[in-house]
Amino acid sequence: MSMDFIKENADSLARLKAFTDRVSLSQLEQRLESGWTVAATLAHMAFWDQRASLLVRRWRENGVDSSPVDVDVINDASKALCHALLPKQTIQLVLESAEAIDREIEGISPALAEEIEAGATQFHLSRANHRDYHLDEIEAALE
Repeated sequence: MSMDFIKENADSLARLKAFTDRVSLSQLEQRLESGWTVAATLAHMAFWDQRASLLVRRWRENGVDSSPVDVDVINDASKALCHALLPKQTIQLVLESAEAIDREIEGISPALAEEIEAGATQFHLSRANHRDYHLDEIEAALE
């Protein structure tokens, strides 16, 4: 199995770090078309990376299960919580969460990676897909 997702994750983390280094407080408070602020979107990204970290640890210990989730319900339910965080707090949270999942994924064996890809639903070892989607959305809105 190709482990290209490790480089993809590293590249997206570097992009995230570059963005958080230059974003201003007023930009963090800006609303996106989705109704989420930039900061709340970063908190959303942190939530999903934290979930991924927990799953990888659980799967390493207990084997892979599907861990199904209703993404839309979770996103809608967490929106108020993501908006409740102080905008500057979200920068530390999103970076720590991204770094944690990237470390977890770097530490898995190719066999476990293959098992995750084959058996887990709604889970991607490439965290870059989610990060880059939202970074594209944010950067477009800030232009």
